[in-house]
Amino acid sequence: LEAACQQARACSFELNRLGAFPNPKNPGVIWAGPAEPPAALLSLEAGLSAGLEAAGFASESRPFHPHLTLARRRRRGRPQRRGREKGSVPKDLARALREAEGRCLASRPALALTEAALFKSELRPEGAIHTILRKAGLPGS
Repeated sequence: LEAACQQARACSFELNRLGAFPNPKNPGVIWAGPAEPPAALLSLEAGLSAGLEAAGFASESRPFHPHLTLARRRRRGRPQRRGREKGSVPKDLARALREAEGRCLASRPALALTEAALFKSELRPEGAIHTILRKAGLPGS
């Protein structure tokens, strides 16, 4: 973490896109993120990936999509809402997200990236518990 941060730079970027992982037809996560990630953020991710591979961790096969998680879909044990089939997804979620971009992200909120943190995530039935194990600052912050 520290080595990757020393090779990267602090930066800021706009949240100007909304989307869903893995896709709007089967969303597990609704997110906000940049349409084009800044070079400094891509550099940090490349450094982290290289360090993890050197430490023996398998490389990530999915493309890097920096994002801020807005909502997570509960898959099990979720109480059913009236008028909705359990686990159903709103019709044309992709269109709804594009329309929401214009309303919710019109002011172009920005995030400042000044440090990176390594988290431990414990997934529990009542929700995830995230604990910071280590932080490292980015030069230029």
